[in-house]
Order: sequence, then structure tokens, then C-alpha cells
Amino acid sequence: MRSQISTRRLAVATVIGLLPFAFAAAQDATPAESTPPPPPSSSAATETPTAQGIIDRFIEETGGREAWEAVTSLRGMGRIEVLGTPVVGYITIDQTSDSFRMAVEIPGAGSRVTLRVGDEGWTIGPDGTGVPITGDPLRQLVREKAFNPLLDAATNYSSLDLVGVEQVEGSQAWKIRCVAVGNEDAQEFRFFDISTGMQIKVIEQAKDAPLPTEIFLSDYRGIGSVKIACSTNIGSLRQRMLITMDAMQVNANIPQCLFATPTAPPETPAASGVEAPDHPK
Repeated sequence: MRSQISTRRLAVATVIGLLPFAFAAAQDATPAESTPPPPPSSSAATETPTAQGIIDRFIEETGGREAWEAVTSLRGMGRIEVLGTPVVGYITIDQTSDSFRMAVEIPGAGSRVTLRVGDEGWTIGPDGTGVPITGDPLRQLVREKAFNPLLDAATNYSSLDLVGVEQVEGSQAWKIRCVAVGNEDAQEFRFFDISTGMQIKVIEQAKDAPLPTEIFLSDYRGIGSVKIACSTNIGSLRQRMLITMDAMQVNANIPQCLFATPTAPPETPAASGVEAPDHPK
């Protein structure tokens, strides 16, 4: 979880890709009803800031630019709940300035890993083989390789437009429309609490996605010298997951073996050009 930090999508391109995987474990359960946010409010603050000013305030409220630039690694572990079902899984996050790994395990559905090393990414199944991530999902994963991509919002987005004020779960929030560089057909709407300055919601609409994805952010905690949202409610319509990070560390040592690139799926005899042996008669 598309953001305050890339792991928040726990990160927005990566966790979204795991939604069908998690919901498959709960296919016989009835999903919870989602409650839409209150209708937009007609009131606004007396002084209207700029989109960049709102983002700058968020950076300051979560520790400041200097503190974010001093972050060299991020680790975390927590839980994933498929809302409205008994399904509970586990998530771990490991991130450096050049690599990102998110492992999710759902009982009854196995484990999945999302891995990025440099400008390449993979989805890794339980057998250890990896499927390359390409196209817009890869571009988004690479774009969010910074610990806080909003530090370079003017570089990551071709446009940042303040489009109004809306109410988000009882809070008045500035609404900013963001268009990513290199992906003009996709857009994000980011909501920042007018009172606290915190980012509390993101709506992502991908080019080919039939429905937008909503991400609600809360429970900001001090992790080292920065503040990170440790609760993420993510999903679309009636399918939602709650991600709760129980423990997080910044600037911890991370074993490089965690970022080992996966093996490719084995080729079939036909694909490799080797004839398959005859079956015994």
C-alpha cells in the first residue's frame, strides 16, 4: 500500500496483487459489508493550501524530510485479516534502499512472496519459483522503492492537483489527485486530514481495473525517528483486508539472503526442445 511508504501497501501495488490469493482462502465465507465514507462536505478551511504544501506538512508531521532521508532499512511483521471471515494470515516486510520483500502466509492457501531487487520484481509461490512482475505493477513497485515516495512527489507524479475537501470517517480531509509519471492513464486520490496533516485514505484506479481500490490508513506510531501507519484497511467493494503491523524497526540489519532472486519455473519438454520419453508399454 499509491503513498506514505511503499510498505504501507503492504504496500498498495504488492498487497493489492495478493487480494485474490487471500480471498480464495475465505471463498466459502460471507464477506463483511463495507461502509462507504460519509458524503463530501461543503465546508473547507478558510485558507486553501497547495497540493505540495499539504504533502510537505505530512512529511513534517511524520518526522521531517531529514529523518526520512536517514532511513536505510525497514522491517516489520504483523497480521492480515480477511474481514467478515475467520481467516487470519501473517505478513513480514523487509526493505532496503534497493530491495523489497513482502511475505504473506494465509492458512489453507499457502504462502506468497513479492520481491523487488533493483528494477526487477517477482511473485514467488510456495515451491520457490518466481513469476516476473511486468508492466504497470512493476513500474509502481519501482516508483515506490523509496521509504517515503512523497519525499519526491514532484518527480514521481506528472501532476498533483488539490481537487477539494471530503469527509473521511468523520474527518475533514484535503483531496489530492495524483497522476504517476509514465502511467498517465492511472490515477490516485490521496486524502490528508485537515486537522492532523496525516494521510488517512488513498483511492487507486488502475487503467484496466474495473473498480478502484480503497486504502484507509490509521494508527500512526513512532518507529525510530519517523511515524508510520500501522493499520491498513484495503480492498474493493465487499472484499476487504485489514493489515495490522505488530512490530516494526528502522535501520536494522537485514540478511541479504532474503533478497535472493527466485529460480525460473522449469521448462516443459516441448518448450525446451527435448522430446519427452515414450511411456512404458
